[in-house]
Amino acid sequence: MLKRFCKPLLLCLVAALGFVHFAPLPSASAESKSTGVSTVRTSFTPNQIWADTSGNPIDAHGAGVMFDEKTQKYYWYGEYHQGAWPAAGVRVYSSADLLNWKDEGMALRMVKSLDDFTDDPLISELYEGRTDTYNVWADIRVGRIIERPKVIYNEKTQKYVMWAHIDGDKNPENNAQNYGKAQAGYAISDSPTGPFVYQRSYRMDQCPSDQVDYQPGNPGMARDMNLFKDDDGTAYLIYSSEENRTMYISKLLDDYSDVVGWHKDGNVDEHGNPVRDTTYKGVYGEDYVRVFPGGLREAPAVFKYNGKYYLLTSGATGWSPNENMFSVADHIFGPWSALKNPFVRTSSSDPDPAKAFNSQTTNVIPVDPERGKFIYMGDNWNGGNFSANGGAKYVWLPIEFGQGTDISIKWYGSWTPDVLDRMGGVEAEVDLPQVIETGTLLNLPSEIEVTPHAASASVTTPVVWTVGGQPLADDTFALPGIYTLQAMLPEFGGKTLQFSLYAVPAQTIYFVNSGGQKTSDYLLMAAYLEPALLNKDTPDQAYDAGDPVPWGYVGTVSRPAGAESGDIFTTLRYLNGGNVVNSPAGTDLTYKFTVENGTYTVYTGFNDIWRNGTRKADLYINGKKKTAITFTSNRVYSHGVDVTDGTIEITVRNTAAQDPLINLIMIARDTLPAGPN
Repeated sequence: MLKRFCKPLLLCLVAALGFVHFAPLPSASAESKSTGVSTVRTSFTPNQIWADTSGNPIDAHGAGVMFDEKTQKYYWYGEYHQGAWPAAGVRVYSSADLLNWKDEGMALRMVKSLDDFTDDPLISELYEGRTDTYNVWADIRVGRIIERPKVIYNEKTQKYVMWAHIDGDKNPENNAQNYGKAQAGYAISDSPTGPFVYQRSYRMDQCPSDQVDYQPGNPGMARDMNLFKDDDGTAYLIYSSEENRTMYISKLLDDYSDVVGWHKDGNVDEHGNPVRDTTYKGVYGEDYVRVFPGGLREAPAVFKYNGKYYLLTSGATGWSPNENMFSVADHIFGPWSALKNPFVRTSSSDPDPAKAFNSQTTNVIPVDPERGKFIYMGDNWNGGNFSANGGAKYVWLPIEFGQGTDISIKWYGSWTPDVLDRMGGVEAEVDLPQVIETGTLLNLPSEIEVTPHAASASVTTPVVWTVGGQPLADDTFALPGIYTLQAMLPEFGGKTLQFSLYAVPAQTIYFVNSGGQKTSDYLLMAAYLEPALLNKDTPDQAYDAGDPVPWGYVGTVSRPAGAESGDIFTTLRYLNGGNVVNSPAGTDLTYKFTVENGTYTVYTGFNDIWRNGTRKADLYINGKKKTAITFTSNRVYSHGVDVTDGTIEITVRNTAAQDPLINLIMIARDTLPAGPN
């Protein structure tokens, strides 16, 4: 039975379940044998070496896959690393079935020297008559950085258009391999296999003056990027900007040669090609939008299903894997929903879903969008090592649609294309609470009514309920936080529907979302706690002894991080000490709360959004050490405290160079001293 604190809400589960197999992909049940020259691959094997049809490992990272209507083939474009970084150009492979890939050679060749424009047979031919060869050399010479190439076809110009992240030192003569340039560049070709002729690179759209710019003085940055072509042919560039702190979505011109925000005056050259305005005049909300401002998101991938736009992104932790998340919108320019993690562990042996199964999103393949068939493409970067341990590998997995706009990505050690047939969805109705009291044991049905998307009648089907892949137990919801309740439907091929539940302690008098962001989950949880809360409508504040009921963080050397589009574990407050030993900011990040004397339970939540494995700290409550803190995986600690002086003081004290941080605090009243008789 649900305890009195549970407030039921009717949740409508809407997804799509398709039964028709998409013709280009073969159905198979046998796992692929060891890859070799003569091997015909019949299954996807994520995170294993993937060989082309000649038996050589496919070398195309940060990739995009395009289906070409003319040739009726898929083309896989990616960074060609040859065992090292940075990439040596863009490689392209072709396939009729997404399993067996033929090496088609270099789609975009880099330039070794300026002499190539006269001495190299291919380069001299491709760039004959060009007067900007120095700029071409400055962008794509050997040693410069070309990342995340993506290609789409332009029906108007009948050209294949490639966009990629172009980087390197701002001084093209400097061989320092850094990310100072931060631009996006494009190339064009008459053929999907190239050769692509490089055109130029640009800085992109800029933060409006009335919004917070997270990298002021450095406008238009463009790094991790992707392309999306909508049903009407309009194309968009999606890229990480503002030093990777904010995602941008920018509309491209009709010929896909630049973002429209730099072409408001309609200038053209003598050949009729668009020319950028002399000053930036982009219109926010019409030409482009910023998504997750300050949220530290990168590696975007957009796809469209059932009239909705989906955006997958990762955190920003370099070569290290982190929590990849998705958001949904009715329009490409948003508003975009709060971020959620789609990766689901269904077995204890599965890789970590909080690290996207050790991958980072690079693209989503729309195999058969009408029937809900999409493939997630991710890179296991192997820590940036492209030679040891087999080098960087690829993680391709089916995307499964669940209730409403929810999606899930589950681990398959090996899977065949027919798995996509059951990735669509069902419609169902089930009564579930959104918010529950900690310690609640849910009373869930063993069967639910579902309607397959293509069917006219519902059926009753068994359901198996789990949280984190484990059966529900008395202590499943023992701590406050966000829980994903999973409903697995055995008769629908193991389809798993997901529900977000929020657990909160009864009699919570303080609920602090450190950093002060009013995330959607904070607002939901705070609304249920509102009658007892002392900090109503204020998720975080500085401590001021002059307040009627003083509470908040102590001192002036801490800073917030995260964005309102995140959740209570991706927003935080950290001590701004510069991550150095003997920092002038000290070692302590402290909060202080005024309470009545009595017994309380203090809950503290920690999640390092930067995934810094060297961050270490101890937790103190009223001067007593309680525990050494683990900063990853949305960790919540619970500690009882007896208060006799009207104060609860919580300190996170670093024990290494990395600055301490905290994500959330909840203080729940257990008992108060008995009053006079």
